[in-house]
Amino acid sequence: MQRGLVTGLILGIILVVFALQNAISVSVKFLIWQIPEIPLVLLLLSAILIGVVLSALSSYPAKQRLRKDNRQLKERIDELEEQLLEYRQDLEDLEQEEQKKRDEGDLIRGDSNSTFFDD
Repeated sequence: MQRGLVTGLILGIILVVFALQNAISVSVKFLIWQIPEIPLVLLLLSAILIGVVLSALSSYPAKQRLRKDNRQLKERIDELEEQLLEYRQDLEDLEQEEQKKRDEGDLIRGDSNSTFFDD
C-alpha cells in the first residue's frame, strides 16, 4: 500500500514539474480539425491518456480469453484431483483386501512362529 502511495507521489511531482516546464501554448492541426492555442502539457497528457485507453481496449479480448482458459483449467484440475482421490481410495481398499487375504492365509496355514502346537 505504501509502495503505491510513494510511486503515485513521485509520479505526481514529476507531472507537476513537467507541466511547469511545458506551459507554452501551441497550435494543433490534424486533418480538418484545428485548435489555435492549447497548452503543450495538455496536448501531451491527452495523447498519453488516449494511448492508455486504446491499449486497454485492445487488450480486453485477450484478457477475457485468458480468464476463460484459466477457469477451464481450474475445473480440469478439480476433476483430476477428484479422480486422484478415487484412485487412492481404490488402492487403499485393494491393499486392505490383500492384507485380509494374507491374514486369512496365515490362519489357514498356521503361523510358524505361533506356539499353539507343542512339539
